[in-house]
Amino acid sequence: THTSPLANEGGANKRLTLRDERAERRRKRKGSGCTGGRGERKRRGRKRFVQLGCLGGGGYGTVYAGYRREDNLPVAIKRVPLAKVLRIPVTQDGQQVEFPLEVVLLRIVGGRGEGRGEATGEGLGEVVPPPRAAVALLDWFELDQELVLVLERPVPCMDLYDYIQMRGGTLQEEHARVREREGEGYFGCGCILRDGPYTECYGTSQYTPPEWFLRESYRAGPSTVWQLGVLLYDMLCGDQPFNTRREIIFEEPYIKDELSRHCVDLLRRCLAKRPRGRPTLDGMLLHPWLQPQ
Repeated sequence: THTSPLANEGGANKRLTLRDERAERRRKRKGSGCTGGRGERKRRGRKRFVQLGCLGGGGYGTVYAGYRREDNLPVAIKRVPLAKVLRIPVTQDGQQVEFPLEVVLLRIVGGRGEGRGEATGEGLGEVVPPPRAAVALLDWFELDQELVLVLERPVPCMDLYDYIQMRGGTLQEEHARVREREGEGYFGCGCILRDGPYTECYGTSQYTPPEWFLRESYRAGPSTVWQLGVLLYDMLCGDQPFNTRREIIFEEPYIKDELSRHCVDLLRRCLAKRPRGRPTLDGMLLHPWLQPQ
C-alpha cells in the first residue's frame, strides 16, 4: 500500500494510507472553501447547459457537444473522472487551496490568474470568457465522480482525427499548415511553465520526447516542439512517426518524398533527437513553411 509521511502534533511521523491521504485532502479543501458550494454549482451547471452527442475522447476524458440554455451558445462539455484529475495548490484570497490543474491552466492562458501557479478568488465555478484563449473556459464544476469543464465550441467543429479521416487519412500541406498554425482540439495535458526541467511526464507515450526516456527529465520548450512535430507528421503522413521507446530514441522517421523541401526541413528539425537541435517555439513560427503562401 502506498504511504506518505505526515507530521503529527508531537513532531513524530504518522503513516497514512492513500485512502486516508485522499480523505485528508478532501477535508482540507472543504475547510478552505475549495469544495464549498459544489452542490449549488452542480445544480446551476445542469440548469444552464444541455449535453448532446460525443465529439471525441481520450485517456483523460470525453468531450461532448452542447449548448447554453439562455442563449443557445454552442459549448463543448468535457467530463473527466475525478480519479484522473491532477490538482495543484494555488493562492485564493490569501489562502492555499487545491484546484484542478486543467482549470488553473485554462484560467492562466485566458488572463484569469496571471502569475505562475496563481488563481484569482473570483468565481470558483463560472468564468468570464477570457480575452486570449483560443477556446475559452466558460464554467466548471465537480460532480460526485467527475470534473466537468464547459468551453466554447467553434462552429463548425469536429475531432481532428475524424477530419483527417474524412479527407482520406492524410492532409495536404496547405490544410495541415493552417491547423498546425492555429492549433486544434481540447487538450487535457499541461503544467505550469517554469525555467527548469520537469521530472514527471503525463500523456500519450508516442508524443514523449527521447530525453525523457534517456534522463527522465525534459524542458518545456523543446518537448512542446517535439510534440508539435509528432502532430504535424501524423497529419501529413497518416501515422505516428514512432511507436516504441527504441524508435523514439534511436530511429529516424520515414518522410514521404512528395512533401516540400521546407516541410521536410521543419519535420526533421522538430523531431531532432537532441533538444538543442530543435527550434524554439518562436523560431518554429518563423520557419518558411509556416509563412503565408
